[in-house]
Amino acid sequence: MKLRWVILLLLLIPVVAHLAYATTHSTFTDYYITVDELLARGDAGEGVMVRLSGPVVPGTIKFDGKSATFRFRIRGDGPSEIAVVYQGRVPNVFRDNARAIVEGTLDSDGIFRAHTLMVRCPHEYAAAV
Repeated sequence: MKLRWVILLLLLIPVVAHLAYATTHSTFTDYYITVDELLARGDAGEGVMVRLSGPVVPGTIKFDGKSATFRFRIRGDGPSEIAVVYQGRVPNVFRDNARAIVEGTLDSDGIFRAHTLMVRCPHEYAAAV
């Protein structure tokens, strides 16, 4: 009887260890960081792949049709902002003040180079005015 418990325990330890590791290193536990959190990292934040979120600063969205490149800024909780460069298609709801979620890296020049752009859905939809 004791041998069964020992075997069961030996089988469960790696499973539990894997679940603990997967949970702590999962993107679901730390879905994104804010602009302020990224800037607080200083040089340690450069070149590290992160998922960053913040509202799009009004009037900063610029599109280059030749290269299909979007340039815009996202705002942190305070006055801090970060420039984002993204090449590709954007969601239909991407506009000023939309809550953008971008995945990419921060360059040494302070520009966030995004390879993925998503927009959080608003909690409530309002009719167009």
